Amino acid sequence: KNCAGRVKAGWGTEPVIRADFQNACTEPKQLIYRAMDSVAQPDTIGHTVAKWASMVSYRSEIIARSKVWPVSVASACDFKLGSPLEIDPRHLLDSPGWSLYAIDPDRGEATFVELPEHIDLGDAPFAYTAQFEEAKSVVSLPLQVFIELSKDIQPTSTLAVLYSTGRCGSTLASRILAQIPGVWSISEPDCLTNLSLARHSVSDDLILQLFTASRRFLCQLAPEATNTIIKPRSEQVFQIEAFSRANPDVQNIFLYRDAVRYANSMFRLAQRVTGQSDFLEDPNATQLGWDFASAQAPAEEASRYLEEGQSNFDNLEAIVLAWVLRIRAAKEAFASGIPIFPLHYADLTSDRHKSTSLLLSGCGIGNKHLDIGLRGFDRDAHEGSSTANSVPTKDLNDQQRQRVIHLLHRWEQEALESGRLDFA
Repeated sequence: KNCAGRVKAGWGTEPVIRADFQNACTEPKQLIYRAMDSVAQPDTIGHTVAKWASMVSYRSEIIARSKVWPVSVASACDFKLGSPLEIDPRHLLDSPGWSLYAIDPDRGEATFVELPEHIDLGDAPFAYTAQFEEAKSVVSLPLQVFIELSKDIQPTSTLAVLYSTGRCGSTLASRILAQIPGVWSISEPDCLTNLSLARHSVSDDLILQLFTASRRFLCQLAPEATNTIIKPRSEQVFQIEAFSRANPDVQNIFLYRDAVRYANSMFRLAQRVTGQSDFLEDPNATQLGWDFASAQAPAEEASRYLEEGQSNFDNLEAIVLAWVLRIRAAKEAFASGIPIFPLHYADLTSDRHKSTSLLLSGCGIGNKHLDIGLRGFDRDAHEGSSTANSVPTKDLNDQQRQRVIHLLHRWEQEALESGRLDFA
């Protein structure tokens, strides 16, 4: 009835209305996709979508929220919603407090959440956590509406992305950069994680459009910044090339550490998140598996890393393989011609002055405020989150450390155990 009423109100002259309208009344999202296909001139698409988007955009109050784990990747399914109220999607551009939360290519939706106006995601250890905990309401847009709407945003700040293996000081680096005047840094916005995990099921063209649109909406959160820093989850390393193609002006930093210390840090993180102290030994513990290690690469690719007769990876294997695959992805991106500045965790922490200077330079930021940036070392970068170092944990034992080395030899990555990436 809503669709039909709008046509009677004067939209019948649009070429889009030539679609099968009767069927569209029960499937408004499908109507807008057919609408996009039926508009002949590209310069009319934005106008058409803007008029039609109000039919399929709704604001819903959050009445409950839940996740399996605090670190689970953001999804529209994290929230139980109240009754929807129609909203003009341009409200997301004009009203403070709205931020991009998740992108679901399978559902064909981008989800935004409304936060209290005093919350700056640049102050949060992890953006996805602050959004999940503080969100008041939700708006979801069809992906084509999301893409078209983003074209009204023209970022003026420079952009740098801090890729990483994870557990290597990337959150610390983000906090260091956030101290610098004119720099706004956001840590782990999960819209990018969603796209990395969907990379094998979404067309390259759509991925590029979604990365461009995501960058615009993220930069919009701090329009006054001269430099924007995005520190994604480690899964994003598999999409360095795609994100760089979508945003060719980006500066790329890759943070990493040696495999044994990475595995130890991941083991400690898993204990804090799951509460399972025997995470590596207990067969009933949460299993990471191939999806964790590969960021949901096709299952058939796992066979090259499994030994004969082996059907899955235990948790230590999954952790080490995650390191191997992320290192390999960064090396392949560099080999494809993408400029990447590497920074090892040991260098970041051993000579703070020199490493901070290099970090600022790699992000295209001058050293004028170097001393201010050094203040980022003064507190736990994870403070206030479920991954904070205040929670006591145990380390890998000697046998487990030796097994990490064995696995590196098995997967032919032993040369990088104590070495450095050569991206010169």
